Amino acid sequence: MFKNPANKHIHEMPKKKTSIYIDEDLWNQWMHFILDDPRYGTTRKASEALEDAMRCYLESKNKK
Repeated sequence: MFKNPANKHIHEMPKKKTSIYIDEDLWNQWMHFILDDPRYGTTRKASEALEDAMRCYLESKNKK
């Protein structure tokens, strides 16, 4: 469970395990970014960080 900006608890949706093919250098940059970010800080949180980035990207695209 996590909190949205209105501080309301939201139940997480079921997860979908998937594989992607991505440039190795890009992935390494992403992992360094995750490790340096205090909100994540571990490789175990890479999926959470990727979900957050995808949501942010989609929200920005939907606002246009």
